[in-house]
Amino acid sequence: MDGASITERAVGFPRPLGTLADGQTVAVHQGPYGFYLQVGQVDPANPSEKPKRVSLPPNANAQTIDMAAAEQLLRLPRDVGLHPETQTMIIANVGRFGPYLKHEDKFVSLPKNEDLMAIGLNRAVVLLAEAAEKRAANQTILGQHPDGGDVVLQKSRFGRIVQWGKKRIRLNKTDPEPTFESAMAMLTPAKASRAGTGKTGASKTGGSKPTTRKAPAKSTPRAGAAKTAQKAPAKAK
Repeated sequence: MDGASITERAVGFPRPLGTLADGQTVAVHQGPYGFYLQVGQVDPANPSEKPKRVSLPPNANAQTIDMAAAEQLLRLPRDVGLHPETQTMIIANVGRFGPYLKHEDKFVSLPKNEDLMAIGLNRAVVLLAEAAEKRAANQTILGQHPDGGDVVLQKSRFGRIVQWGKKRIRLNKTDPEPTFESAMAMLTPAKASRAGTGKTGASKTGGSKPTTRKAPAKSTPRAGAAKTAQKAPAKAK
């Protein structure tokens, strides 16, 4: 019997926590990816419109979290501060896979011993720098794309990936180590096939054969009916 099932029977979910200033209720729910907070209820008339939901971070206990802590989590995402080098905002948030920091287009998972609600700017900058160094150690620049930006080879525990901007191509284990030329071939979409290579309905001479409509077949009277028509009428007695 797994822990999630025991917890669900012991406490009962959804677990109501309280009501916000606008009158909406807050409760702890259990989903396929863990526990989360939900504001309000799903509208039966509009089930596609989901109420606000925030995943509980690993250090939050679904059985004991109170309304005060829930209100703090519901304020996420949280602005940590401006990065000193880029002057862009570092954001702290929590998602399906746990708490993370976001800076520009980079995401860094927070270690389990870090408090999502308390992490400061200095610590966030250090974690972002460490993550950047780790990425750089596992990536090789293959060359400069003609349209701008580096074509890189990334290596991780999930395998090798050729990447240019947001375009990513995962390599098979048996694929050879890519060069810049082979990476460009992967990133460049295949050109359309030449005209005339496919099958067509035209004749070999290039023109389509004229279609001659057959004349309808003449109707032939049935043999029995023909004989009946040829018989003379019977004489009257």
